[in-house]
Amino acid sequence: MKRTILLFFAIAGIISCTENDTIPKTQVDPIIGTWQLESVIIDGVNVIGECEMKSTLKFNQDGTFTGVSYITESGKPCDEEDENSTWKNNNGETNYTIDGYIVEITFSKNNTIAAIRVTKDNPDHEGLFKGSLDSDKTITYKRK
Repeated sequence: MKRTILLFFAIAGIISCTENDTIPKTQVDPIIGTWQLESVIIDGVNVIGECEMKSTLKFNQDGTFTGVSYITESGKPCDEEDENSTWKNNNGETNYTIDGYIVEITFSKNNTIAAIRVTKDNPDHEGLFKGSLDSDKTITYKRK
């Protein structure tokens, strides 16, 4: 009798599994979400101030992003500029194309910090990472 009951539960468990139960869920790219600028480090020194730290980017699943960049120019107040462009994960790991630039992004263990290094620059491009091709420059964003 015990074997019959055990066999019944085993068969019921197998029958109750569906095809979707065995397929792993699709992973969401770690870049998706809203990020706030935390630092721009050049030669070990953070070169941004309070104004620039208000900058945010929102990466969407459809390969677009939006945001606002804040900049301070000498003698002028904190000025904002809208950001709208595209992103693409090139290799499933750390190589991305963002706003036409090839960048390497290293995410923290819990995906709350993203460190961006520009690896190729287009000098005629007037986008988000214009002027970012300094060999010792790292742009860090924190997930909001």
